[in-house]
Amino acid sequence: NWPGGRVGSVGWRVGDGYYVALGWGLGSVPGKRGGLSDVWRARVSGKSVLWTWMSGPSQVNAKVSNDTITGRYGTTSWTVGECVYVFGGFGIDSQGSFGHLADVWSYCVSTGVWSLLHGPTLADAHGSYGALGVQNDSNYPPARYGANALPIGSSRYLYLFGGSNMVTFADIWRFDILERQWTWVDGPSGGNFTGSSEWPSARYGANVFLL
Repeated sequence: NWPGGRVGSVGWRVGDGYYVALGWGLGSVPGKRGGLSDVWRARVSGKSVLWTWMSGPSQVNAKVSNDTITGRYGTTSWTVGECVYVFGGFGIDSQGSFGHLADVWSYCVSTGVWSLLHGPTLADAHGSYGALGVQNDSNYPPARYGANALPIGSSRYLYLFGGSNMVTFADIWRFDILERQWTWVDGPSGGNFTGSSEWPSARYGANVFLL
């Protein structure tokens, strides 16, 4: 077994297993590229790497049920214990159309299934900022890819910064895993912010580190 080559995938580790999911690349049909929604586990044995196909369709751009994540790349991801959480990316929505995404999903190793936690399942959603600093079920960031995950505070809260669709963002959002709700934390609500002495300019794909 061996997963198809891909870019923009999500990776995390649980115990002795290294997991890879999603991305843009090759599936089971030779030469056909597209959005992937499979999950693979790698285990190292001596000098060998043993791959196991855990879940998801083997073909690209697969039409899936509403309770299964669609193929995408450039998602924002956080790891909490055995679970990985992903937001957005560029790929296929629930109707089979391509675009930027704004949904939140989780995948836990113990269950082996994806769960939709929040957000529209249609591409290119405009988002709803709501009131600054106020958590609400109707809030969610505009669809985007390449946003950065920020490792701040309790594992209950997932933070993201920036990202891009047709414009590039400089906002910070917080997702509450337990309540499944978003909060617009700080930053401009519009796109293509040029930056100031008090706030960084809009960007995507930047590096984030924790000291």
